[in-house]
Amino acid sequence: MTKESFDEDTNAKAETAFRDYCRFRAEDAWRQAATVKQTSIRQLPRALVITAVAAACGSLGANLDSKTAAALLYVIAGIGAIAAWVIVWMPIEELLFDWRPPAHVAAVFDLLSRARLEFIQRRTPDRRAAQSPGPEDPQRHRAPAIHE
Repeated sequence: MTKESFDEDTNAKAETAFRDYCRFRAEDAWRQAATVKQTSIRQLPRALVITAVAAACGSLGANLDSKTAAALLYVIAGIGAIAAWVIVWMPIEELLFDWRPPAHVAAVFDLLSRARLEFIQRRTPDRRAAQSPGPEDPQRHRAPAIHE
């Protein structure tokens, strides 16, 4: 890297660009988490309707005198209960677990968007020179703080 790349103006621009990128990624991840939650909540009413129909069929089957009609209503109630469980399982899983990874990503990018960048210029060692026992001290350049 050249020495011009470490001037204060370039450092400030790089830090601003990095923070803007991290803010964008954090907002995007939060939107993704919110979308997962909303999608799973939207599917719950269907499962509740099927559960209510299954419960009504089971209740009617218990009150009928005809064994054939009662058996048919119990079968419908059983199928309805299974269908409701299948429909509600994915939304509950998404509501409880699937929104968390995007939320964690958002939290990481939110922290990164507030980070202070420090640019370090390292000297390139001469391959023909004898190896020194330790690393050379890097030249440190700090970007000016950006107040928001």
